[in-house]
Amino acid sequence: MVRFDRLPNHATYVLHLYRYSIRNVKYRISSIGLQRDILVELRRISKENKSDKPALVIHNLLKQLNEFNESLEQGLISQWSQYLPQPAQTQRSASRQLCVSIEKLSARPPQDPEVSRQMSILSRYVSVRQRKGYLPRNIPKKYMQTLLLPVALHAYGKHKLDRIDAQLQKGIPQAKLAYTMAGRSRIWFVRSSVNKNAQQSKTLGVRIRQARDQHQSELNSVERCHEFHGVWASYEAQWEEYLLQNVGSTPPPLVSLTQFIGAPNRHSSVVQSWMVYLQDACAAIEKKSLSRMLEFQRYRDDVLIEGGVLAHYQRKTEQMYNKRKTRYDTMLQNELTHPFPFASERNMYHVLKRNQF
Repeated sequence: MVRFDRLPNHATYVLHLYRYSIRNVKYRISSIGLQRDILVELRRISKENKSDKPALVIHNLLKQLNEFNESLEQGLISQWSQYLPQPAQTQRSASRQLCVSIEKLSARPPQDPEVSRQMSILSRYVSVRQRKGYLPRNIPKKYMQTLLLPVALHAYGKHKLDRIDAQLQKGIPQAKLAYTMAGRSRIWFVRSSVNKNAQQSKTLGVRIRQARDQHQSELNSVERCHEFHGVWASYEAQWEEYLLQNVGSTPPPLVSLTQFIGAPNRHSSVVQSWMVYLQDACAAIEKKSLSRMLEFQRYRDDVLIEGGVLAHYQRKTEQMYNKRKTRYDTMLQNELTHPFPFASERNMYHVLKRNQF
């Protein structure tokens, strides 16, 4: 009987055919899931029959593998589906249940945002008072909606009313100049109650990002002058000075760009001829950075202060404060003389919402 496991040529052929089959599956089949199933089954069969000795069994397996590769090349993969693992019925049932659950969720009408907000207020109110021992752990649902919800909304409205009153008692907010750094430059802008957060100018954000990008680009240019161009220039200057000296003399010391900028006249004409261009480049970058810094300072003085931008935002802030104070006083006199949580027209939450607070 032929022992195929002792034939090197047979082992080489089987290994090449196995690797070719893996490459063929990945090349001929576009479905990732089907590729995975076929490769798993191919590895399983190879592992189970790794130690087979009968020649007929080995011959049939190799023949099937050759036929499988021919079917892949012809696009006839469906006839081999019986050899692939079939998904379990429980998996299909679970998938079907998941689809049904998703369909039920999508069929539900969307919840009103105001209802969601009120439920959130109620949940926080109940949680805090349960931790303090003011409410029992188990509360019937009907009491949550009819009894605790109006009380929670009223308490939330009272807390918000106190916060608004404290803000108004501070008087008219002041518009002021603020700045953010972009390298050595200070980018000035007006900060007030009218243009804070999302109401701030979009152009200001673009200007800040551009200034910071320009500063970073200048830093990178200066660093490249010192770390790259300056090093090569110092080597070239050292080599030229060495050629001008006598044979066998000691090479002159290297002069870095930083040393040259600190005292340019102390060095030889050869060093100056190589370093002066880099010195001029660094000086031009420094001049550009200084010019941008002075430009932002002039913008602060000429536009924001003397140009009236700061005064404009101060007037807008005063107008906003006066309107808010008038609306607040009118609400107190007309709608909050006798607050009561179980009447929607006198519940503080609903009163504040009607008056746009």
